[in-house]
Amino acid sequence: MRRKKGIEKGIEKGLNQVVLTAFKQGVDISLIANITNLNIEKVKSILAKEGLI
Repeated sequence: MRRKKGIEKGIEKGLNQVVLTAFKQGVDISLIANITNLNIEKVKSILAKEGLI
């Protein structure tokens, strides 16, 4: 069970990095959401945590 949690955490961290990198490269939030299969609010939340919006 612990291993599964670790894998999920790693996937989440990777998606967060994709969101941040794409946004910094000028990719629109709605396109980032579409590509990552995250909802727009989650994408905005990730960006807000990093102070980007």
